[in-house]
Amino acid sequence: MMLLDEKEVQLNAMNEELNAMKEEFDAVTGKLNTTEDDLHTVTTHLNRTKDELIVVTSELNSTQGELQTVTGRLNRAVDVLERTRVSLDSETTRRNRTEEELSRTKVSLESVTGRCNRTEEELQRTKVSLESEVTRSNTCSAELTDTKSQLKGARKFSNITRWDILYTEPYFNNVFSEELLEELKSSCKSWDLLDEFVGVNLTDNVIDHFRKHDVNKAECGEQRDIFDLFDEFIGVKLTRGIIKHLRSNHNDEPCDD
Repeated sequence: MMLLDEKEVQLNAMNEELNAMKEEFDAVTGKLNTTEDDLHTVTTHLNRTKDELIVVTSELNSTQGELQTVTGRLNRAVDVLERTRVSLDSETTRRNRTEEELSRTKVSLESVTGRCNRTEEELQRTKVSLESEVTRSNTCSAELTDTKSQLKGARKFSNITRWDILYTEPYFNNVFSEELLEELKSSCKSWDLLDEFVGVNLTDNVIDHFRKHDVNKAECGEQRDIFDLFDEFIGVKLTRGIIKHLRSNHNDEPCDD
């Protein structure tokens, strides 16, 4: 009886152990099933990734081909750019030479322009001078004609001199002024001898003095003593200018032998 009880106890222990092993087996089986599911999922992902990798590889191969094509085009473009740069350098060199030539031409033109301007200025001055000479010539001609007209029938001299113009208006019997002197000097004759007679009344005696003693034409020994000339200025107010004129122009120098 005791032996039976011991056997029963052992049998119960074995059943418990068997149950425990069954539970453990079931747990392992569940884990195994879970692992298979995960494996299936991973396998599915791997297959999808493999397909995607094939697509990417194909695209990469295509991109590599396109890259080679683009690289070829880029190399050709670089060659074109290099030829363009060389051509541009050549054009720049020619342009620089052209600019230097233009600069030299500009300097030459400025020099020619300067000479032309100076020549034009000289021509203008010459033109003005010629016009002045023509005007003075016309004035002389007009004065000569007017003088001859006024002298005609007025005074009859055996010899006509340039001093006879003083017998006409506005000179004769009038006080000789700076304005009248400048008017005479603007004509074609030299009237410097009248400088000392500004302010003097141009009477018949004063004018006759110049007619008789034209110092511009006198030769040595022909001038009279200045004291003998005072008779010609009777009735004329003697000024410092008249005395200076007599001393400067009528002190006769001895002739050289």
